[in-house]
This record gives sequence, C-alpha cells and structure tokens, in this order.
Amino acid sequence: MNQVLRGLVNNNQGCRNDYVMHRIQYIIQYSIAYTIARKCDISIKKVFKKYHAELIYSYMNDRGKAKTIRLALYPSFKRDKTFFPQWNNKIKKTVEYKYRDTNPLKRNCYICGNPQHHVMFHRKRISSLHMPYSNIIKEMIRINRRQICLCRECFIKVSQNLLEFNQITKRKLT
Repeated sequence: MNQVLRGLVNNNQGCRNDYVMHRIQYIIQYSIAYTIARKCDISIKKVFKKYHAELIYSYMNDRGKAKTIRLALYPSFKRDKTFFPQWNNKIKKTVEYKYRDTNPLKRNCYICGNPQHHVMFHRKRISSLHMPYSNIIKEMIRINRRQICLCRECFIKVSQNLLEFNQITKRKLT
C-alpha cells in the first residue's frame, strides 16, 4: 500500500487541491486497519493500539533477521508554492544528455581485437539451430550472446568454419 500511497501523492504534488490527499491517506490507513481487524477478529481501536497509527509490524524473516513494515504516512499536505516555479526553471534550463556508447560496431573484433572494419555476426535462436553447432555458435552460446562484432577477415573465417573452438576462445584471451 505504500507504493500506492506514494504514487498518488507524487502524482498530485503541486496541484491546487493537493490538500485533499490527507483524505486518501486516511482511507488507505483505515482500510488496512480494517483488514487487519477482520483478519485478527479484533476491533479497529485495538488494531491502532497494537500497531500504532503507522501500522508498524515487526517480524523475523527466513534468515533470522528482524524486519519492520510500516505505512508511510505523510505528516503534512500543505501546498508547496515553490513547486511550479522550480519546475519552470528546470524546463527552461538546457539539458545535457550523456549518451552511453553502446554501438556494437564501435567495439574491437571479438577474436583478433582489430579495431577497424567491423561486421556483426548473428546467430539464430538455439531452438532453431541444428546440431552439430559450428565453433563460433558454441562460443556465442557459452558467452550468452546473439551477436558479436568481428572484423571482415575473422568473419570470413568463421563463416567458412575455418577456426577451431579453442582458437576462438584463445584469441579472445590474448
């Protein structure tokens, strides 16, 4: 329920009627308390007496570690008057994006390490491959890849199955 409550509060943050969130929090709090009361066959008053207003529940997990669960109650739903001006300032700022260089064609050859003239070697799904697998397919299955970057010379050798399995793995290590 904490996830639901936090999602609702964050979604309505900065709204003019944000103050009504206390009512939604109250409904969630009492619905949990009512569920506990029905399950334990006690009154809601006893639930709040036993578990407090935050409905704190402590237990030991499987590893013998003490864990605590509590309802994330917000103390105040007072309107934040700086919310929209802050967002306005953030929108007007120029954003600098940091791209991760994940282009596989900018990698070195998997077998010989050559940094130029790359070609991607693709394999089919394992279910659609037929035995016996070629040596490069065995290596791709071993490293759990559907495609690897090869230089053109290695691509030709691999396509013609001229490289042995130990040559492919040894060349990668050196």
